[in-house]
Amino acid sequence: MVRLNRADPEMLLAAAGPKGRELAPTDLRTEGDGVAVYSGETCLGRLPAEVAERFAPLVRDHEARGWRLVTWTDVVRPEMSVAEGGSRGGSALVAEVRLPTEREPLFADSYDASFAFPRKLVMARRDTPEGKAEHEAWAASVPPPKETVIVRVGEVTARASRCPWEVFGDGTIESRGLRLKDKMSVWLPFGEVADDLEAIGARFVEVAGVTHHPDHDAPAFATEQPVLLVPEPHNERDPNAIAVRSADGRLIAGYLPREVASWCRRRGGYAAGLVLWEYRNPGRTADRTGLRLLIAPAPITVEPAPPRSRS
Repeated sequence: MVRLNRADPEMLLAAAGPKGRELAPTDLRTEGDGVAVYSGETCLGRLPAEVAERFAPLVRDHEARGWRLVTWTDVVRPEMSVAEGGSRGGSALVAEVRLPTEREPLFADSYDASFAFPRKLVMARRDTPEGKAEHEAWAASVPPPKETVIVRVGEVTARASRCPWEVFGDGTIESRGLRLKDKMSVWLPFGEVADDLEAIGARFVEVAGVTHHPDHDAPAFATEQPVLLVPEPHNERDPNAIAVRSADGRLIAGYLPREVASWCRRRGGYAAGLVLWEYRNPGRTADRTGLRLLIAPAPITVEPAPPRSRS
């Protein structure tokens, strides 16, 4: 998130109301040597100079082609600011634009579509037949949008993207799972949970020893399946061990790492979790190599996500 400069408080109030809201879509447009953000024909502000310098060539390229470079802009009060980490100085509305990065694509629930940097963030408008054909070819290459679901932990909920199998890294591993998102519907860094989930003790953990247990390939340990966390006080190797078992208790996928098991005991013990992410060798349906769980002191379920209001 990038805080806009030269934002007119009256313009922001007119565009987003006194409480502020997400404005989507908003456009990036060049103005002289800078880049401004527009909602319709209302200028919300300008990108900081160092950011504009990076994005100006991209914006000019799309303007030359007759395309729009579309983003999402949040108009919020300073205490809700993401860019400033919750700054409380003043009460006027501020505008923060979500810009893409090469590593981290954005996910926009309000449009139910996934865009990556840089071409996939563009909604193109071309008047010529050649331009239309070029855009249609580009659009056909965009992967289908990822489905959004609700992960419920007790009374707390978080949105997540349901990510299909995808090869990553050096190509020797592929994975699928639920990618948690923050309140702004932007993907969290992998392995992190939102602040409200962390506050109730939710944690993202990797299961130890998965490949050493013959049951680890069972459907009971697929993504979004519930699991039991079962203490093993009679375990000869480690009486403090906590096993990860299937929901019916019959199968075992591995164990919580020792430091995580100790952490769970200090918090009064955890009984259940949810498979949030799974790994396997590419193209092999029965060769699971790793599991990551979401664990919490409250029941965890996955539900369909209701449509989000655009107002």
